[in-house]
Amino acid sequence: EYISSHDHEYKIANTITNTACDLQNVAFADVSYSLDAYPSPDEAAAALADPALAELTTASGFTSTVGDSGLTVYTRTGSVCDTDVITGRAYWQRGHFVATAQITIPASVEVPMDQILTSFVGQQIYEQILSSVLRPEIRES
Repeated sequence: EYISSHDHEYKIANTITNTACDLQNVAFADVSYSLDAYPSPDEAAAALADPALAELTTASGFTSTVGDSGLTVYTRTGSVCDTDVITGRAYWQRGHFVATAQITIPASVEVPMDQILTSFVGQQIYEQILSSVLRPEIRES
């Protein structure tokens, strides 16, 4: 199994769901972020580079593309709250963690998904909250 092959230690995760389906005032149907911990930054890098991660993601119905930033982004379309949506997911390394950022937004949004995932989900929401955990990881890498 993918997780056990890299000495996965633990996972922390959070999801915010727009239960009111108010996509006019809340820009997303859901947003989530998780950190998978590995024994070392090298092990996290190996887990992130493992082709099995991409295979698991595409097996969940996602299609991979490379965004303008060079980040591999996985997307799939669907319908939520009677609205056509796109779900985007990306992975990146933060020291000995592999971060997973995901968001479901109306398909009409024209901002590039890699920018939404890194700037909005990562930097503006979760990585600020987790800065006391992530800052030392980033300094060491």
